[in-house]
Order: sequence, then structure tokens, then C-alpha cells
Amino acid sequence: MTKLRFIVIPTKNNYEEYSEEIVSKIKDIEDCTADLDKNYNETLNSRVSKYKKNNKNVITIGLSEVEHNTIMIHFNGTRPKTMELDEFVALLESYDEEDSENDDSSSSSSSSDDDDVGEMFQKQKSTSKKIESESKETEEEEGCVIS
Repeated sequence: MTKLRFIVIPTKNNYEEYSEEIVSKIKDIEDCTADLDKNYNETLNSRVSKYKKNNKNVITIGLSEVEHNTIMIHFNGTRPKTMELDEFVALLESYDEEDSENDDSSSSSSSSDDDDVGEMFQKQKSTSKKIESESKETEEEEGCVIS
């Protein structure tokens, strides 16, 4: 199975500790991986754009996210969405469980926000092999590999 890949981008180095906690939680989930971008020499927009062009799912962390224990998730082709960290982790875990139990794309959610994010995961799931292939080609061309 292709892993869901995330890049966590703190807006300032003050938020690295919380960002590292997020990376750790994502890596603890089977079939998911995450990396931390600490390059503060570039603007946030350029950092987000760089990864989105390479078909990465981006999580940005600012003061509001740290204070409220949330994340801002940027899936490819969708608007950024704020989620509670625990809800996000539970969603990742349910994605992994659904995939291992049944490759069916149906799932149940308790709210419209969950439905939106669940749809994003289903879209990600259905295109993950294509994204992974394109991503590897791009990384090889650029000479960088993120794992």
C-alpha cells in the first residue's frame, strides 16, 4: 500500500515542538509518514506551494493551531481546513483500518466537516498510487528524497 505523506510546516520556530508532536503521531500510524519543514528562509506560501506542486499533503502550524490543539490541513486541490489534532489522528487511524479491513470507499462520519475531510481522504486514497509515482519522478529529477 502507498503511504499517505504529509509535510508539517510551522510558521515560526516557536511552534516546532508542537509540530514535532504532530509528525510523531502521524508516523505512529501504519501507512502514514510525515516530515517537518524547518526552512524559515522561505515564505509560508512558497513553502506550501513547493510541496503541493509535488503532490504532498501539507499541514501548517501557527499560533492559533498551537493554542487550540488543531492543525491546518492543505490537501491537493482543496481549501485549507482546520481540524482538531485528535480528530485528524482518529481519521488517519480509521483510514488505515478501513483499508486493511475492506478496500470499499464507503465510510460513516458524524458531521459535515468529517464528511468533507473523509471525502478528501477517499480522494487521496484513490489517487495515492498515481501521486506516489509522480512524486518519485519529481524527487528523482530534483535530486531530493523525502521520507
